[in-house]
Amino acid sequence: MEEKKFDPLQFIGFVLIALIVTYMLYMNKPEEVAEDKAAPSDIEAIDTTNSPNPIQINDSLQKVNLQNTFGIFSNWMVDKGTETQVIENKKLLLEISPKGGLLTKVRLKEFFNYLQEPMDLVKDGNNSFNLKFATKDGRRLNTKDFYFTPSLSSRNGKEELSLKAEISKNQYIEFIYSINVATYLVDFSIRSVGISSLLDLSESPQMEWETSTFRNSKSIDYENRYTELTYGYEEDKVDYLSLTGDDEEQAEEVRWISFRQHFFSAILIPKQKISKLDLASVNLADDESLEEVYTKKFSASIPLTFEGGELDSRFEYYFGPTDYETLKTYDRDLESSIPLGWGIFGWINRFIYFPFVWISVWNFSLWNFDYYHDAYRPFGDVTSDL
Repeated sequence: MEEKKFDPLQFIGFVLIALIVTYMLYMNKPEEVAEDKAAPSDIEAIDTTNSPNPIQINDSLQKVNLQNTFGIFSNWMVDKGTETQVIENKKLLLEISPKGGLLTKVRLKEFFNYLQEPMDLVKDGNNSFNLKFATKDGRRLNTKDFYFTPSLSSRNGKEELSLKAEISKNQYIEFIYSINVATYLVDFSIRSVGISSLLDLSESPQMEWETSTFRNSKSIDYENRYTELTYGYEEDKVDYLSLTGDDEEQAEEVRWISFRQHFFSAILIPKQKISKLDLASVNLADDESLEEVYTKKFSASIPLTFEGGELDSRFEYYFGPTDYETLKTYDRDLESSIPLGWGIFGWINRFIYFPFVWISVWNFSLWNFDYYHDAYRPFGDVTSDL
């Protein structure tokens, strides 16, 4: 029998195979992998236990950012989570947002539009309001960014809503809305307390009011002919912006501003005449399509004055029908916002045409006669439940 000889190549092959198998076993050891994965997990658990809540970190960062951006005024920019506020009387329902102290809904309870929907002059973001002012440290602030704290009360037969943006209990800006039991008038005040040393008194605060007027009648073209920005100025003068196109104008000694629609009006009445302001009107109605929502966009930019270094301005809003006799009852010359025409035509419109049409609308608005829709198209298909 032949004796086997030692083969070095075969020995080297076995060694290589053994090394390869050993390496593979080492790289795929389940116990060591589990331990490796467990280690970071333990570290993460320890970190999570000992670290602050992520939400708290975000809140803290937000406060730091607000403090860096707005300084002492940063508290005005913090959302308090307050709900929309409601005040109402027999004629009006108002919703006011704590964000910006903005009127987000104005509903005329007695009326409906041509779709038999509630008559809302303000809703769905068609209204904006802002007061912008400068501070001594060079900041420019806008109340539309402020979060106000509301307080609802009843005083002298009025519902009153106070909205305060506070630095402290003795330093704040306040908007006040109040309304009587049965009226189309809403009192509105802007005041500040204890912040005169923080304001740049050399620059007038600027109040900005803008509204896109809703289409309320079937014929948007006809309705748009009667939708117009008018204003009263000096003692007894009245002027208006273009009915058919875009227009801008600067007015002086203004006693009221009317965003007049065909059937209804939103009128701002300052307690004191406004020395100078800017007005603008933009036509939004392009065609007769029933998809058109708005007729025109009106805006007013009004400089306010400081009283003793503080804000102190008082206004009234009128939200109601564009009816001559109704407007006249408020004794503020608001009826002049309705163009009656000259001479005998003005007399006929005032004493015959307008009263006759309004009586027809209020008492016969549910009729479906084609004659009614044609004869009283100037007042659309708005109805009253009176």
